[in-house]
Amino acid sequence: MKIRLLVILTLVICQGLMAIACSDEPQNNSSNGGAIPTIPDIPGLPTPDELDEQGFAAPEMPRVTAEYLKQMMDDDKTDFLVVAAQFPMAFDGGHLPGAVNIPGMPVPPQFPEEKINEELHNLPKNKLIIFYCDCPDDAEAAMLAKRMLDLETGHDPNKIIILWKGYYGWLEHGFPTEETPRLDY
Repeated sequence: MKIRLLVILTLVICQGLMAIACSDEPQNNSSNGGAIPTIPDIPGLPTPDELDEQGFAAPEMPRVTAEYLKQMMDDDKTDFLVVAAQFPMAFDGGHLPGAVNIPGMPVPPQFPEEKINEELHNLPKNKLIIFYCDCPDDAEAAMLAKRMLDLETGHDPNKIIILWKGYYGWLEHGFPTEETPRLDY
């Protein structure tokens, strides 16, 4: 029952955040459908216009598919970090292997706004940073990625990527997840 309530709450918040995460900023995608120089064109990935039509947040931001990210994990050739923009309890219940947790919005007392900003500043600047959330429209991942850009952390904007369809897109393929039991609730 608690998990069901958490999922419903997360979906409601994600839909509310979609309006915040989406902006009318001009798109600065490359001519290859939004892929960044270090990520090739990925078959099956919608174009920014298609993402916009489907209601995804921040359609102008580069994305990778779950299949491509899994291949990156298996090949171990690309230096990247996966950031879960999930609430701590949702992250503990299941997240992508090796992901770090930085919630997309403040969650006092564990993640006040200042801590989120500090965590974003401290992310490695020499790696691809792949954000994902458990929203159906990538809203929290997009909001956190945009927040990192707005903070002017020194990260290369071309290395900030969103996992298309996030956690649920990952689960659709049956890819492995991890759990993190906590005692501090």
